[in-house]
Amino acid sequence: MVANFNVYCALCSGCLVSFCDIGSSSPRHLTIRRARVARRTYSRRRGELYYETDDESEEEKVARLEALPWLREVAEADDNSSDTDSIGDPEDDLGYDPELVADSELMWLNEVFALGIAHREPGPRRYFISECFYYDRVYHYDPDEQSRYFAYGVSDLPDPPVFPMHAGCVDILSRAILGVVDVAGIRKEVLYDVMHELADFCRLDLKYGDITGADQDWQCVPGEEYSVICPTDPLDLAELLRSNYAANIPGAQKSLDLGGKVIRDPFRILPIEMIHHILGYLPGESIFALNKASCTVNTRTSNNQFWKRRLVQDMPWFWELQAYLAESQDGAHDYKALYMWLDRRTKPMYAMSGAFMGVANRRRIWGPCSELAGRYYDRLHAEGDGRVLSL
Repeated sequence: MVANFNVYCALCSGCLVSFCDIGSSSPRHLTIRRARVARRTYSRRRGELYYETDDESEEEKVARLEALPWLREVAEADDNSSDTDSIGDPEDDLGYDPELVADSELMWLNEVFALGIAHREPGPRRYFISECFYYDRVYHYDPDEQSRYFAYGVSDLPDPPVFPMHAGCVDILSRAILGVVDVAGIRKEVLYDVMHELADFCRLDLKYGDITGADQDWQCVPGEEYSVICPTDPLDLAELLRSNYAANIPGAQKSLDLGGKVIRDPFRILPIEMIHHILGYLPGESIFALNKASCTVNTRTSNNQFWKRRLVQDMPWFWELQAYLAESQDGAHDYKALYMWLDRRTKPMYAMSGAFMGVANRRRIWGPCSELAGRYYDRLHAEGDGRVLSL
């Protein structure tokens, strides 16, 4: 007998129903859950799968707690929670943190579309992206029971497969391909061929980021709450900058004093145009690292407009930021500091929390969407479609 496996969104690898486990909000359960998250956070930083405290020395304990100041209180609960590794209470589930996720915030997971081929219809119009009804790997294109499609083609039927996607994720894909939300403008037959080449057992063969929920059944892993937060909910960025940015920015504005530290700088002989060309291939964090090693690069990237351009270039998934930058006056911000601050807070990370969780999930989803967009345009170019532009 073959075990049943769930299938997941082709764009985010997330669950396709909103029935996620929300953990108990009792103080004891919250403490146990957050202590586990704290230990796993520390183990991930050490490159380990899991961190055991049974044989931990006092020095190791001190180092662990000092490394987790933001979870120190719950991390210290390890000393008094001997049952954190084997909980016998059936009500003490390990679902999502109820202070980070609410049932009402998960409804977007139910809005599922499918990309497929209406095999009984001739011609190019037979490709569709349509809302569908999902149940146990089967998608219904319409209420007619005869129009059944199997996700990713895992069935004994000869019918072509469909690829399920959350409606919100489809909007992100449309932005990655076309720059705007215009699902009707996507060449569905081209996208279908691209996805079909990447089809795996229960999702596509893409890099979906550091999430582990997509197992035989969806696992509501504590610490991965951001992966089920709606990625398309609008963010009031202007208000967040007024309320949070000013208090955190002083540390980001420190300038580097490299005088006498860099013995030889090969970038000194390069023209500024060449330096900017090279920097165009590097992510922001690599530029920050290079700044520490090169006086020339540090000087060439000190211009405020350079970092404003990098905000536009490196964060296309942050459309609230794009709108904010278009309206903001030059000189209103230290854009390098703003880049560093936003890059940290929107980075998809285990155990993250706060107002940027949805944007972090969007940033994670943008990765596979941008890869699909690249393959989409490669296929169009291969077909000789002169109307398209390279990404």
